[in-house]
Amino acid sequence: MSVYDSALSSGFTPDEFWDSSPVEIYDRLNGFRKRQEQDQRAAIIRDFVLAEVIAREVLSEKGAHPPKPWEYYPQLFRDEKKAYEEKIAADEMETAKENRRAYMQEFNRRKQLGL
Repeated sequence: MSVYDSALSSGFTPDEFWDSSPVEIYDRLNGFRKRQEQDQRAAIIRDFVLAEVIAREVLSEKGAHPPKPWEYYPQLFRDEKKAYEEKIAADEMETAKENRRAYMQEFNRRKQLGL
């Protein structure tokens, strides 16, 4: 493949190619190659994570919690993780209140019966 063909396939227009110096052409082709490599790496990572999540779900015990996105991408899902943890804490607090209320009702019932 010639430099011209490579340039056209990387997004150059014919006019841009002929109006550019060899150094500019090299820099743009090199940048294009690096972007393609980064995109390929991102696709591989995305596919790997998908495969791992599916494997974890298939191999996990019944009732186990499915993996969360922040386990794989902690920086991207920081806010979602915080909101999830706050919701879990609130749910646990509500459950504890209900358990305590039920305990006190049973305690009072037994006290009234003289048990």
